Amino acid sequence: MPDSDTAVLSASEAPLAGPRVEKAARWIAVLAAVWVALAGAWEIAGPMCAGHFAVTAARGVAADNMLSWGIIGPVREYTLAAPSQTLVYAHHPWGVFWAVTAAVKLLGRHAYAIRLVPIVMASASALLLYGIGRALYGAVAGALCALGYAAVPLVLAYASFPGFELPTLFGCLVATWGYVNMIRTWQRRWVVVSVLGLLWACQADWIGIVFAGTVLVCVFAGHLLAPARWFGTVDKRRLVQWLAWGSVVCAGTVGFYAWYFRHIGALDGLFEAAQGRASSRRSWAQLLEMRSYWIDLMFTPLAVTLGKIAAALPAVRLLASGKLLEVFPLALLTTALVHYFLFPNGVSVHVYWPMPFAISFALGLAAFARSSADAVGWVLARYHGFRAKRIIARAALLAPGLVPALMFPDAVRALKWAHGTGGRFNDDGHLNLQDRDKAAALAWMTSRMQPNTRVRLHVSMKPDWSQSWTLHRPTRSTMLLPTADDDEIERYFVGDSRFMSARGQRTVASAGRLFAVGPFWLVDIATPAGLLQGFSFVEREPSGLERYLFQGNDPMRTVQPDPYWTWELRAHFGQVPNPSPDAPPVGREQLRIAHNIAVANGRPRLAQMLRARLLTPIDRTTAMKYDDGTELLGTLYVPSVAPQLVVYFLSAGPSAADQTFAIRSRVMAPEPWSLVPADPTVKSIGLNVPLSTKFWKAGFIYASTSEIRKRPGREHFFGYWINDDGFEAPRLPVAGTRRGALLVLP
Repeated sequence: MPDSDTAVLSASEAPLAGPRVEKAARWIAVLAAVWVALAGAWEIAGPMCAGHFAVTAARGVAADNMLSWGIIGPVREYTLAAPSQTLVYAHHPWGVFWAVTAAVKLLGRHAYAIRLVPIVMASASALLLYGIGRALYGAVAGALCALGYAAVPLVLAYASFPGFELPTLFGCLVATWGYVNMIRTWQRRWVVVSVLGLLWACQADWIGIVFAGTVLVCVFAGHLLAPARWFGTVDKRRLVQWLAWGSVVCAGTVGFYAWYFRHIGALDGLFEAAQGRASSRRSWAQLLEMRSYWIDLMFTPLAVTLGKIAAALPAVRLLASGKLLEVFPLALLTTALVHYFLFPNGVSVHVYWPMPFAISFALGLAAFARSSADAVGWVLARYHGFRAKRIIARAALLAPGLVPALMFPDAVRALKWAHGTGGRFNDDGHLNLQDRDKAAALAWMTSRMQPNTRVRLHVSMKPDWSQSWTLHRPTRSTMLLPTADDDEIERYFVGDSRFMSARGQRTVASAGRLFAVGPFWLVDIATPAGLLQGFSFVEREPSGLERYLFQGNDPMRTVQPDPYWTWELRAHFGQVPNPSPDAPPVGREQLRIAHNIAVANGRPRLAQMLRARLLTPIDRTTAMKYDDGTELLGTLYVPSVAPQLVVYFLSAGPSAADQTFAIRSRVMAPEPWSLVPADPTVKSIGLNVPLSTKFWKAGFIYASTSEIRKRPGREHFFGYWINDDGFEAPRLPVAGTRRGALLVLP
């Protein structure tokens, strides 16, 4: 008796069949793969940024260390000497690190080399899903499988993200595709392909071992232990080869890492990390409620509902048809469930954690399409002579294609939002910065640093791997401020003045030679303290090609000396000489400082003229006065590739304590025609003024400039003063002043 799997593969009947249908299905799969590749390649050559996408830089740092020091274990921080084994990252298998290292070795130390690895895998996954879906459910369902995958917002948002999930899923799909072809032909090469897929899945992440173990046990039990009449006969020689090599891959992977991690003393740390991610004080009901918006955003409610309905279909079809291939979609679903529900703390932090469900949804969509067509066909077969039954059967098979079509607009919006927030989206309401301006400043700074030195990154910089990658030298996060007797190796100190206290700003300004690139301050402690120098960004809108390859969510930036910023800094820290700039002001910031220079020089008429020029484009309806005499003069929304909200203040003098003008936003209504509900999170977006309010001078105008990474829907922005402790400051609007929205974006 022929193997039932092989019989189904070779003689599968579907409402739609024929060469034209096969060709159209293949082209749809190719288009889905190309679309995923194009989405992933957006900003492929751009600088590293903050947020979850900083993981890309961590892979790059590890690749640099592997190539520089000739080590096999990933070390995610730069060192001045060969790194010790205690620095080796030992929480996951190392396959992803090795793949990125190979790409960097081949293509050079470029951001696109790192991002290309996941892009290739994400795109190829669409083709693999087509092949698997076609084998399981027919050509049309296979095309729907690829389309469903390419329409999942989570897939597009993280198509260039070299995390652990996407590469692992790619390995699982290669293993499944190889097995499908193995049972169709029983050729040795497909055994090799499938086993290599299992090997890569196991090397990419621990959940790869969950998948491999599940399919190995199920296939062994189904074909070697169960009666042949249940699942059909097989080529036992080939099957045993596949089972044997697959078992060796699983056991070998676990054995190697267990031995090596124990050898370097990291095994206990691995278990502690796993226990930390697996423990949570909240119940799963609470966690799912907390993450409901993330789930809807990453899949859309339509996909979530359909995924739940289709989850049981492979099991039903397995029991009904005896087609053991259905074990593979079930194994992928099992892997997704284990990954999601075993580590609740990972779910709480990482929006991309449910990535394995994207594959399950795609296969579930294909199973749903084929099952619907089969059910309709079974019913219509009872009505002989019904002429429209073929049309109805075709409609039943094609109707699920509406699902990816309806999901597509939300997927595009999620892609845009992900690239504007470093993959963090609403980030639970926390202040979230892309940090492309920080990358430009650090690139300028590192070109002026001496080699074989370490950089101290103040906590105000919110240090992450992207900053280490950009500096390309050892870094150390610190809360300490620079002093004259600091280590010569750590001669450089970098901080962000927007997140420093007045004391911190004054210490940094007097510690050594200060170079201030906007709010990013570099101190060279080895150089005697002297007059500080101010620099600013020259920004321009990127061209069409630059928007796609480099920065589609930020302007192109270069650094140049700024005599106006130099004057303002020296004026606030009492440094002389401090001559007024000779050149006329260019841009809003220099015009603001020119007003302050006129006030400082006792030229009220010039100050009034400059103030009028500055306030001309400003929305004065948001103006208000505060009880300490400070005035909010108005706001300016600057639409561009990176929109900004600028809030202007007229100072009444220094404040008694450091204060911040906090800006929060609320989404008041969802995006029209969107499947995703409005984001319920109150989001922080306000950035501090680069100079502490304790230094403000009476009559000077100051500006708070914040990035606007708009959320889908109608968004309102509100502002109020807070103290360092986060509570509302005593600086309150005077009686009768309206507290309305600073900005409303549709």
